[in-house]
Amino acid sequence: MTTTTIEPGQILCAIWGCDQTTATFFKVIARKGKWATVERIGTKNDWRGDMTGTAVPCDAKDELAINRRPAEELNPLRRKIRHGDDTCGYESIKIKPWGMYASLWDGKPVQVSCYA
Repeated sequence: MTTTTIEPGQILCAIWGCDQTTATFFKVIARKGKWATVERIGTKNDWRGDMTGTAVPCDAKDELAINRRPAEELNPLRRKIRHGDDTCGYESIKIKPWGMYASLWDGKPVQVSCYA
């Protein structure tokens, strides 16, 4: 059976972008009722050379430092868990006000792209 609920220890993935596709990963560190606390974890990209590739999570703060991420991205985020018809029955959380949503990562590499 596939898990559709967000629980501590799980990895969430947000796939987003404009003119490119970016994958951002988060680890669930706590859940209390309808709220989850997540922290940003690193992303390991495997580029093919044609501006496409795959991404997987990298549970290392060093990866964030290498990519020169802002310090605030290292702070845990507390977000309300969404569930219902608008999420196809799966739980998700809204990461950014402009609509970056993260849901359970299925364990497979995520297709990404870049724009030069």
